Formats: sequence, C-alpha cells, structure tokens
Amino acid sequence: MKKHIYICSLICSSSALLLVFSNSKAQTKWTYDGVAVSGLSTSETIPHAVGDGSGGVIIVWQDNRNNSNDIYAQRLDINGTQVWANSGVPICTASGSQEAPQVTTDQNGGAIFVWRDRRVDSDGDIYIQRVGADGTAIWQTNGIPICTTIHYQGEPRIISDGFGGAIIVWQDRRNADSGNGSDLYAQRVDGSGNALWAADGVSVISVPGDQDLPVLVGDGDGGVYVAWRHKDFALDNSDVYAQHLNSSGEKLWEDFGKIVASGSAFQEDVDIALLSDGKCVLVWRDGTDPNVDIIAEVLDKDGNRYWSNKVIRDGLGENPKVATDSLGFIYITYEDYKTSNDGIYAQKLRMDGQEEWTVAVTQLQVLVRLKNLES
Repeated sequence: MKKHIYICSLICSSSALLLVFSNSKAQTKWTYDGVAVSGLSTSETIPHAVGDGSGGVIIVWQDNRNNSNDIYAQRLDINGTQVWANSGVPICTASGSQEAPQVTTDQNGGAIFVWRDRRVDSDGDIYIQRVGADGTAIWQTNGIPICTTIHYQGEPRIISDGFGGAIIVWQDRRNADSGNGSDLYAQRVDGSGNALWAADGVSVISVPGDQDLPVLVGDGDGGVYVAWRHKDFALDNSDVYAQHLNSSGEKLWEDFGKIVASGSAFQEDVDIALLSDGKCVLVWRDGTDPNVDIIAEVLDKDGNRYWSNKVIRDGLGENPKVATDSLGFIYITYEDYKTSNDGIYAQKLRMDGQEEWTVAVTQLQVLVRLKNLES
C-alpha cells in the first residue's frame, strides 16, 4: 500500500495545545483533510515536523521513490503552500537505507535533521544535515556522521539547543559485547555541524538491560533533560529514569540516572516538557492492566522532586502526553478506559501541582499538541 503525507492547520489561541470538543467546530485554515506535502505516487512514511518560526512548518519523512529508504523534507508557509520543490527536497539519498528521521529548528527559518543511516554499517549509524530557509543543504551532501561506532545506533531524537545548534539522543548498542542491551548516547552540534561533545557521543546511560524510548527537552541553558524506559533483563517490568546533561555534556544527576518511578509493575510511556522556571515535568503510565495509573512529577535542575509522584488518573489510563505554556501552566492528556465515556481526557495544573479543572475534561475528540516550536 502506498502511503502519503498530508498536513492540516487549525486556528489555535494557545501556544501550548488545542482542545477540540464534540460540541464545537474547529476551523481549519488549510484544505479540509489536509494539504499534500509531497505529490508523488511512491510511499512516504514516518513524518516528523517543526515550526519554521514564521507561521509555517517544516516536515521530514522516510521516502522510497528511489527504491530504497531515503530522507526528504518540505516546507509549507502559513497558508499551506509548498515553499520548496513540489515533491520535497532531498536530505539524504546515499546508498543503503536511511530511516527514522527527526527534525528541529535551526532558529533561522531552516532546520536540522537527524536519521539512522545504513550506507556503511548495516546495523546503522547516526547522521545529521542542516537545510536553510530556501531548502538548500548547508552542510556536506548527504549529511555529517555523528556516531559511527560499532554495532547498532538508531531511533534518534533531536531538539534545538537554543543557540542555533541541536542536541541529539539515540539508542546505542556499542556495549552489547559487555552484556548491555541498548544504551543511550547524546551529542550536541553547533550551527556549522561541529560536534561539541565527545566523538561518537557522551553516555546518557550505560548499564545492563535495555534503555529505550527516550524523550528530551532543552533546559534553556544549552543542556538537556532526558527521560527513558529502563528494562531489566532479569525482571519482567520496566522503570522510568531521567538525566540532566549540561551544555558541555556533563551529567548533573546520578551517574546511572535518577529513578523517577520504579516497582514490580510497568512504568513506561514517559513524556517530558519544560516549565517556564527551568524545571521539567514528566508524565508516565504506571501499573499493570487493568490497574494502570497516570503519574506526573516535577524535577528541578538539581533533580529535586516537587510533586512526590502525583496521581493524575487512577486506573485504566494510557498514552499520557504533557505540554506547558509560557504562563507556567501544565496540560496533561491521556486515554481513559475506566468510565463509560471512554476517550481522551485532559487536565490543567499549576506548577505547584494544584489542579485547575475540577474534573478532567471529557468529550475530547482531538488533541493537537504543539510543544515549544523550538524543540
């Protein structure tokens, strides 16, 4: 089946998120059902997007128009009009397979892209590219290698560092021969593509077990908060850990990460956002079916807790997401299956954990989550 990428825009009065209820009408600004990002008849998958700083958006995707997986991108202006080539501009068309692309802003109308690249190593390496506002590649053709060490590197995540560069975190199995599964490594690059941390990245976490599904948000000072799922080889459960790296890539918390949530059940599906005072807020799924809670916590730059694992929803909650606004409010959404009104619910909280809404918002049909467009 051929898959194509479409995108739509809705009028939104809040930079944090848009909630559309069953008794209201959302006003789309572009064509109903979305505008085409690429008009080709080949398969385009795994899209990721970031705002361009001018009301438009830059989208990246995995593309097989050349009979192998490549990376292409498109920019749409505020009206949904294609700014770059009709079928997108090539980010990487090197030999082998390029997969799992992600994008962040370069804070100058363009973007920085990252992907898993198998041109040299079939296990996968990590490459990056920067493209200007006009769609022209700024760094070397087909990208710059960020990590080419042994074994598997993949599933990269990227955010802006707030200074024209980017911070990338990825899953890494370079230590598999020592008994580890997937570790997490990170790298920071400047606006010229120069690596600012150790060659092939600094360790975020390297211990036995699998570290996966990382989420990250900038700390506002050129560093990054990272949270992930830890799976112990010996136990049938998972925990949530976090780490804070400063602008030099140094760990600011415990070497093996801060335990955010642990226990005999499953703590996973973590999400993260930055608060206006520099703290981070995390939300995750906690428990084993059918007793699954949605839990949240706030950590400061030193790793101090503020909420003592606040329960947002007790029982049958899934897929939590968190966003914040410039006023310091926190918005948490989740799927809820405990009541007869199954669906997506939301709650608004102050930074001290006080709930703003008496009950979680119900009858929620659509959530468009617009986390800080600079991430």
